Amino acid sequence: MNIIQTQNLTKKFGSASAVQGLSLTVAEGEIYGFLGLNGAGKTTTIRMLLGMIAPTSGSITLFGKDLTRKSDIWNDVGYMVETPHAYPDLSVWENLEIIARLRGIFSKNVVNEVIERLHLTQYRDKQVKHLSLGNVQRLGLAKALMHKPKLLLLDEPINGLDPAGIQEVREMLQELTRSGTTVFLSSHILSEMAKLATRIGIIHAGRLLKQVFTRDLSDLLERELLIRTGDNQATMKLLQERGFEVVLNGENCLHTKDQRALQHPEDIATLCVAANLPPQYLSVVEEDLEHYFLRTIHQN
Repeated sequence: MNIIQTQNLTKKFGSASAVQGLSLTVAEGEIYGFLGLNGAGKTTTIRMLLGMIAPTSGSITLFGKDLTRKSDIWNDVGYMVETPHAYPDLSVWENLEIIARLRGIFSKNVVNEVIERLHLTQYRDKQVKHLSLGNVQRLGLAKALMHKPKLLLLDEPINGLDPAGIQEVREMLQELTRSGTTVFLSSHILSEMAKLATRIGIIHAGRLLKQVFTRDLSDLLERELLIRTGDNQATMKLLQERGFEVVLNGENCLHTKDQRALQHPEDIATLCVAANLPPQYLSVVEEDLEHYFLRTIHQN
């Protein structure tokens, strides 16, 4: 079952298009990573999914139902959009108790459980205005999770968290999906999305450029063989004569993406040594995830 489905979703502010023709689906139990630079349209999309703003055109379906102001699905949805809001002069516990009452939850155990789950126990009686950014983020997540929603919509949920906090959130979200919760989260950090998401959609300038399963990411990364010898010009000529596509760049190093060279760099080394051009440096280099992300958006 698709928990989220959009068709040609578009949002314009005046003549400016924040989101253009967005069509995507998110399956039950999936963690969908919505990846884009600041201003790409991530938050606008999440606000439309939550009914906070109306689309200019297109449609949204949640849990198989068309999204309207009268939709009865909101008890099954948890969310955190942009900076988490809280009452600054109230404590962590008091803030969560208010949210619990607003959601019709009157068991104090629920508040205590979510405080413990988000590692906020030592801050439970501390005023929110005295919390670090990371703990304010934890409080926002606690509000989103308190009623055990079937769908979580999270906008940049790891902002402000230290590496240990990021890992805790990652493990918590993965645990939730194992029990059937669906997670849709935005970020601008592909390396973190790759560790967490089942599938990633890349959005840029309001348009969905690409969707990819994270298990397939490694196959999309570009690889090249770097070669340096005592005479790069002679080495380049040698390799080109043998049918390899080779270029020399400003780093005084030869580059080739020839698949034969990438699969058997030892043959390149043997060829160079036989020509009295022994390699001083020979290495297969793979682009990192962030470079792949930037390459994707710049190509479109």
